[in-house]
Amino acid sequence: MLKKILHRLNIYEKYNRLITEEGKRIFIRTVYTLSICTVAIILIWYCGIVNMASKNQIGFIHDGFLKNTVQSSNQKITFSAKTTGEEAAENGLQASADDLSPDTGKNTSDGNKTEAPPVKESENKQENKPESKPEDKQESKSENKPGNKPADKPENKTESKPETGKNDKNTQVQPEKNKDTDKNSSNKQAEKKPDKKPEVKNDDKAQTAKKAKVVQKTIFKGAKTSYVALTFDDGYNEKTIIKTLDVLKKNNIKATFFIIGSVLDDYPQVWKRAINEGHQICNHTLNHATLTKLSDQQVKNEILGWETCVKKVLGEEYLNRMKSEFPYLRLPGGNGNKEDRILSIAQDCGYQVIGWNLETYNSVISRMRKNYSTNEIAKKIQQHVVNNCTGGSIILLHFNQYDIANIEEIVAGIKNRGYSIVTVTELLSKK
Repeated sequence: MLKKILHRLNIYEKYNRLITEEGKRIFIRTVYTLSICTVAIILIWYCGIVNMASKNQIGFIHDGFLKNTVQSSNQKITFSAKTTGEEAAENGLQASADDLSPDTGKNTSDGNKTEAPPVKESENKQENKPESKPEDKQESKSENKPGNKPADKPENKTESKPETGKNDKNTQVQPEKNKDTDKNSSNKQAEKKPDKKPEVKNDDKAQTAKKAKVVQKTIFKGAKTSYVALTFDDGYNEKTIIKTLDVLKKNNIKATFFIIGSVLDDYPQVWKRAINEGHQICNHTLNHATLTKLSDQQVKNEILGWETCVKKVLGEEYLNRMKSEFPYLRLPGGNGNKEDRILSIAQDCGYQVIGWNLETYNSVISRMRKNYSTNEIAKKIQQHVVNNCTGGSIILLHFNQYDIANIEEIVAGIKNRGYSIVTVTELLSKK
């Protein structure tokens, strides 16, 4: 028992030692990190204070330097003013001493007194000009009181008064002239105003023209009649195109095809056959781009680029007939069907945008493609089109394996419901 107890005590002691050693290590590390952090904080704080102090000292020295320079300049000005005043006072005292000199009272040999020659007023004026400065008046008066004659004071006053009066008159006359000129200019402007007509800029004219322009909206459906229109888009798969043409020819049906311009050159003979059998091939842009993401010029390039492909494959004669009889454009993915910018560009290019009210891709194919077979999807498409078509419907199909797999059954089901399948042109003409 004692051995067991001692053994356990040894274990606890070792455990406590381990704990204490680890605790010491942890404590030392924490203290070390805290000391480093405090030192760093003190250094940052000290650097900030030094920077602030240096900035304040620079500003203080700069302000003090400016104040000292201003004071020194003011002292120089006052000193120069005093020197000029003292010089003027000395000149005045010398002049008075000359006037009172004993030479004026001496008797000549003849017994007559000799008098000093009279001083001209012009010379006095020139000598007294520097004393008329406003800065020197007060100082000169205080220094020249004992030596100046009373006759000098009225001369300075009379000289300064008429000059100020003249200046006042000139200042009063000038605004009257300005008033007259302002009146004449206002009268001239009033006379010229009715002659000017408001100029209308070209940009404003273009904006008003755009506002006045009525944009043709997208046609999604025809009138409620016993007619429906079958339309086919894209044209990537030659086999499905030929199968569609065979079924339509067998049932004596004319349809409208919206084919991508870059695809027309792939199967020129197939498209020529479609035209010869009475079908319509219309614009589906050059590259099937999303028009809403393009600029106005890029949208025009997509629409007009399709026409160059048609000229090359089907000829210019067909293009002219299409533009005059059935100028239809289908926007890729329907992007822009309700956007005035795209519709306006299409209208400027001479096209009417055609939409649809019954389609198969979003409603059937995209939902079933991952989990169902081609036959199951084709069967669902057949049921969807036949059951949901109504009078005036514009049906959108693609030349893919799903839509064309049961095309013959779709045509038969539409006819069994009492509808006639026609082109878009015939559908829109029915009312």
